[in-house]
Parts: sequence; C-alpha cells; structure tokens
Amino acid sequence: MEALARPSSDPAPQFHSARFYEASDSLTESAAEFLRYELAHGAAILIACHPDRWPALSRRICQSSDQLGRWISSGRVVAIDAQDFAEKAGADPGTLKALFQSQIAVHVENLHARGARIGAFGEIVDVLWKLGHGELVTELEHLWHRLLGRSGARLMCGYELCSFAGHESEWDLICDQHTEVGLAEESEIESLSVAARKEVLRLKLHSAAYFAEVAHSARVAHIAELEEMNSELAHEMANRLTVVSLSHDRLRKMITDAIEGPAPLAPALETLDQLDSIIDRTRQVLERTTNLARKAPPVLESFEFADFLEQAIARFLTDRGVGAERIELSRPIEDARVLGSPEALEQVFWNLFGNAFDAFASASRYAVAKVQVAVALSDDGRLLVDVRDEGPGMKDEVRERIFAPFFTTKPSDSGTGLGLSICQRILAQHGGALECRSVEGLGSTFTVSLPRF
Repeated sequence: MEALARPSSDPAPQFHSARFYEASDSLTESAAEFLRYELAHGAAILIACHPDRWPALSRRICQSSDQLGRWISSGRVVAIDAQDFAEKAGADPGTLKALFQSQIAVHVENLHARGARIGAFGEIVDVLWKLGHGELVTELEHLWHRLLGRSGARLMCGYELCSFAGHESEWDLICDQHTEVGLAEESEIESLSVAARKEVLRLKLHSAAYFAEVAHSARVAHIAELEEMNSELAHEMANRLTVVSLSHDRLRKMITDAIEGPAPLAPALETLDQLDSIIDRTRQVLERTTNLARKAPPVLESFEFADFLEQAIARFLTDRGVGAERIELSRPIEDARVLGSPEALEQVFWNLFGNAFDAFASASRYAVAKVQVAVALSDDGRLLVDVRDEGPGMKDEVRERIFAPFFTTKPSDSGTGLGLSICQRILAQHGGALECRSVEGLGSTFTVSLPRF
C-alpha cells in the first residue's frame, strides 16, 4: 500500500475520520451518533456499510421505519452495500473507479450542487482490506479525498483494529490519510490530540497483534495435536485390523474343516470370543481418542497391577497366535495397586511387547527368542516394569530418537513411528514415565515407571 498522493489543486477534506473498533456494536453506535448529528443539522447522508450492520444502524439512526423510508425515497438517505461494492470491484482499479463514480460520487455531487450539507459513513475500505485487496485501498482513499475536498462532505470510516495486526505500516498510512482518528469504544481519548489518539491506538494495535499471534499459535498447536491423535488412531486401528484379519483367517479354516469333516467347532467359538474382545478394546481406543480431542479427563479406576499385567500378556499372546513360553514373566509384586485406565496402560504394554517381537523378526536367529518381563519396586516405592528383548539392540543415535513422533526404523508399510510417543503420553497422564536402555548386539530394555495407589 502506497502513501496517498493528492494533487495540490484538490481542496483538503474538512472532516475525514478513521474510527477503529474492537467490538462491532460499538462502531454501529458511534456511526449512528455521527449520522444522527448530521441529520439533526439538516444534512443528507450516504451510508456504505456492511449488510450485517445495516439493520441495527438504521434502527439507531431513525426509530421510525416509515420516516427512514421517506428519506430514502427522497434521496436524503442513500444506502450502499459495502460488501457487494467491494466484491464487484474485485482487484481492478478501473472497475473500482467506475463503481465509485456511479454509486457514490454521482449522489454526493448532486447533493452538493443543490447546496446540501452531506455526511457519510463508509466501510468499503475495510471490506476491501479484509478481502485481500490492499492495493485498492489507497486508490479508494484517493477517490474519497478528492470527492470530500470538492463537495465539503464529512466522512467517518470504520475499520476493525485487529485486522491490521501485523500490518502496522499499512495502518500508519490509513491513519495519515484521515484528518482525525479515534476508537469507537473509548470516548475518553476524544479529548486527546490526533497524535496522542494515534499512539493510544498503536498500543492497542500491538496488543491485538500479540493476541492474534497467541491465538494463531494455539490453533497451530491444536491442529498438530489433532493430527497426531489422528495418526495415533490410524496406528491403533492398523494393529487391531491385523489381529482381526488373522483371527478371521483362522475362523474360516476352522469352519471349513468342520464342514468337510468331524472337526469340533469349540475353537471357532473361542476365536469369536477373541474377536469380541478386540472389538470392545477398539471401541475403547476410539472413545479415548474422542475424549482427548474434547479435552475430557480419562476415566480412572484402582486395580491390582499383577492381575492386570498377566491378563495383558495373555491377551497379547493370543492375538499374536504364539505360545505362552515367548514371554517370560517374573513373579509380579503382590498387593500393588495402580490408579489409572487399564485399557490405556494395556495399549502401552502391547506396544512394548510388539516392538520386542518385531526386533526378533529382524533376524532368523531370534526365531525362538523370549521377551522377559520383570516387576520391581524403586527406592521411592514406584512400580518398575522392565520389558527386555534379546534382539539386535540399537545404535546410540537411534536410541536417542526413538521417542520422537513419527521416527521409525521399520519399513513404511509396517510402522508409523508413533507407538513409543503414544506410550510416553499415556504414561505421563498416569504420572509415570518410559525409559530405554539398549546396546547394539545385546538387545533393548524398556522400563515403565508408575506410581502405586
């Protein structure tokens, strides 16, 4: 936006006010007060406001709709839709000039020729600015300046202060192109000089810019959080669907064998029970993700940790279709209770068990390797659960990055890189933590720490 270059032959406008506002209703009241004053002193008025403002503004200008109708019919009041005007102008200066001449200048010049006093209120510049047509703002201000200087009309322009947040140089130019500036909400600054008012407004503009930046950062953070939750959900759904697919194949084979021969159907019923369990846990994952999006607190309950861990291991082994000997559990500590969500914590251990089995799968010599799970108490009484694999281990540079979201060493079709990040988040919600120790060639140990209840 360039500074206004007004030809020296044009008379200066007598009154060209920039009225900034923070609340839209305050601009409506300020504009109505100005227009009522003009009408009371015999002026004809031109109103180029946003269509959303017209109903309230027209009521405050004249309580009698019949009287207002007569003024409009006689040409004493001219109303223009600022939004429609700006959209028709688009980004073309030629179209803007033609519209200004046909919809605004012709009315003002006719009234001036009849010797009428003229008051006007406009929001077209503000609408053009918000539509992203900043290049037309100077052109329109130039047209207004020339028209006001020739006709002696008095113009109040409305601008939303926060729309200039981050655009202080453009705001400065807008202020410089008016004979006075003010804030619709605060009448106490009206006693200040124009320069002092501008500095008050500048402080408010800085405040608006700051809060706009804070709001933008909050929106970005919330979007990132939702994206991560969406990826988390996809990660969990992929895991569940894999298990469902394997169970479906086993079930089909069992039913086929039963049809073709005397095979019993009891195993098929057990598989259906397993599928029911998976469906129920999947529903719980969906519900937990929805609650996270809504910032709803998790549903916590007190439960015996030893029983929980044994059941979590049993369900994991069943879903994986491997024998109980593949996970070796040292005798858990008895009478240790935890306050938390069993479903969420089971998700943590399933991820850790699954990662351990995936580590075995990377080399054939690990085909019959075991995952070792040990439970102990820390010096301060917290539960410590070690999940140790005998896989290939990790290099230091890999270990340092494993908790970063979307970091994975797995092929793109078998890992999202969110599992351990999700585990950390869930444990943090339970006042717990997750750590890793790993030596290349000697395997990895993940330690879950949880407070006892």
